[in-house]
Amino acid sequence: MKNSGIYDVLRKFKSQLDEHIGSNGDAHLLATEDMAGFMSKDDKYLLDARGSVANGLDPSVQYDILTLDFGLYVNRSFKNAPNSVDDSICMVRIEGWTNYKFITFYWLSAGLTFTRSIYSTIDSGWKDGRTWTALTLNSGFTGNIQARKIPFGNSAMVEIRIDIHMDISNSGLNVVTTLPTTYRFVNGLNVAAILTGAVGSSNSTAGCILHSAGDLNIYRDQAMAGNLTSAAGTLTYMV
Repeated sequence: MKNSGIYDVLRKFKSQLDEHIGSNGDAHLLATEDMAGFMSKDDKYLLDARGSVANGLDPSVQYDILTLDFGLYVNRSFKNAPNSVDDSICMVRIEGWTNYKFITFYWLSAGLTFTRSIYSTIDSGWKDGRTWTALTLNSGFTGNIQARKIPFGNSAMVEIRIDIHMDISNSGLNVVTTLPTTYRFVNGLNVAAILTGAVGSSNSTAGCILHSAGDLNIYRDQAMAGNLTSAAGTLTYMV
């Protein structure tokens, strides 16, 4: 090949190389809205931070929560917000995309958290964790047990209120109720507590153990002189 031919090949190669590398000398061309390319460090940072840094929205616009893309948003008024929420500043976290989303709504001034899951055509509606669910007592127990689940980000706190009456003479475990699956915790772990109890007309204590399978048990201290007749208290744990 003649020198002129070699020069022409090198010239074309240099032109292609310059176009690929760009003007910075050590970076590829950045992507634009019209052309594919590589991402800048600033754009990469913003994309990574989008899910954890709240985006301030235009307060004059009522944004529809159900149409927001993934990310964290702050505003005073949202369409399709929980019914009880006022126009104070709230924060919304969207996880997922299109028709597969998990939405967490933070009513900041009230200190309340609502969650909503959307899976294709299945929509859970807003869950606020303030509604107590009555549990069914087994035979031999009267009174009531209620449970509720309060969302905390990716986990939740379960509260169980106990106010029951019975007549227990043995010191073994007595199953009071079985919790629904949504109130159970990690398999293999148990939660134990001491409740306020009564033996006849005298104040006492009552032992309480919640198994991971959902069985809530009450037991009597072996040292008690009489039968355990009541137990009351609150059991709290994270799931």
